[in-house]
Amino acid sequence: MNTNSKTTISEGAKLANTNRQTAIKESKMKITTPKLIRWAGLSAMVAGIIFAGIQPIHPPDVLSSVNTSLWAILTYLKTAMSIFGLLGIAGIYARQVEKTGWLGLAGYLSLSIFYAVQMCLLVSVLYMLGNLLFGIAMFRARILSRWAAGLLAFSGPLAVIMVALLPHQLERLAAMPMGIALAWLGYSLLSERREPATEPVPSRASTSSAKPEPSKVA
Repeated sequence: MNTNSKTTISEGAKLANTNRQTAIKESKMKITTPKLIRWAGLSAMVAGIIFAGIQPIHPPDVLSSVNTSLWAILTYLKTAMSIFGLLGIAGIYARQVEKTGWLGLAGYLSLSIFYAVQMCLLVSVLYMLGNLLFGIAMFRARILSRWAAGLLAFSGPLAVIMVALLPHQLERLAAMPMGIALAWLGYSLLSERREPATEPVPSRASTSSAKPEPSKVA
């Protein structure tokens, strides 16, 4: 075997190895992306459940409540809710980014800032605006549950109305629809059925090498 043949075989082996590594990386990416989406859906569910669950047991927002053990426990839960909420909202937005447009972006940014600041204090304007814009954008996108998206959009203005009408000890109930909507959207994202990957397009080399069938003469 001459030197040119050895060089050709070596280059062919390297090319085959490179193609194999590329195929493995692409396969891992295809597996990883759905997993990230599912984790985001699970995070949204956890955030929504915590958000809705703490409202009926939350003590009044007065100075005397700060020193209670319940307030301390709820503070930890709010921190966890904010972290899971950021992850969940990011996944929900990423799944629909091409369909929600500027309205979805505005709602996503508002809700993200709300969850980030929620770790320290309450931002009611971002809460209402983020729910309204993000909910409308998802409702129009028609990707996840439209009922959940509509509930999220409605939960912001509804909270403002309920806070104005309900007595102080029941104001926390106004936030429950938002938590339910977020958990619902997380479940919709988690249980979403995806279309199978499309078949790979044949390369030019394989297409050109294929011999055309002879035409049949009548």
